[in-house]
Amino acid sequence: MILLTTFLIPICILLSWTLKLKSQVKDYCLAFLILESILIGVFCSLDLLVFYLLFEAVLIPMYFIVGIFGSRERKVRASYLLFLYTLVSSIVMFVAILFIYHKFGTTNYITLRTFQLDPFSEKLC
Repeated sequence: MILLTTFLIPICILLSWTLKLKSQVKDYCLAFLILESILIGVFCSLDLLVFYLLFEAVLIPMYFIVGIFGSRERKVRASYLLFLYTLVSSIVMFVAILFIYHKFGTTNYITLRTFQLDPFSEKLC
């Protein structure tokens, strides 16, 4: 996934080279490069809590990319709904991470691989 991210982000920047707002090219590239660095952090993280924080941090540049550089007239509403739905649905993931921390005392992925969840807890998480 790291290799795919580092391959696709420059392609996204190059494919949008005909950006209508020439004065905002720097902001557009900066938003994509911030997004790329956060995504690489998401895919490199070995701690569930760090993964969650970086997963949520991806929403910030995505909000600006969709809200400022979107192609339709309702781009601000689309960015707001993207942020809202992703944030609301990720609360379930946060609750699962808290449950795992409460049950095992760690959020380290390498350590968690050694533990066995009972079938009911596995279905919950």
